[in-house]
Amino acid sequence: MLNISKDKKIILYVGRLTELKGIEYLLEALNKLSKDGFTFVAIGHGNLKNRVEKYCKDNEIDCRLTGIIPNSDLPSYYKLATVFVLRKTGAGFLGCRRI
Repeated sequence: MLNISKDKKIILYVGRLTELKGIEYLLEALNKLSKDGFTFVAIGHGNLKNRVEKYCKDNEIDCRLTGIIPNSDLPSYYKLATVFVLRKTGAGFLGCRRI
């Protein structure tokens, strides 16, 4: 589906690529990991899409930005993921969950 090597872990983010979701904090965290061990997959869109692409390229983070995926297709992506990350700044749920 995404042409990702089977030996790589997949870190999945699903949501808007906006300041409210705190995507920049996720990118900073990804940059601290071993770059050859994972692929970052982001499903969604937002005003930070170009910034996310540039950050990943500049920091040699293997990433796939899929854009919007129909909700009915999401279970396939969740199943591929080694880690699903849900990040939000401000009030509300904040966390990271391994599935």
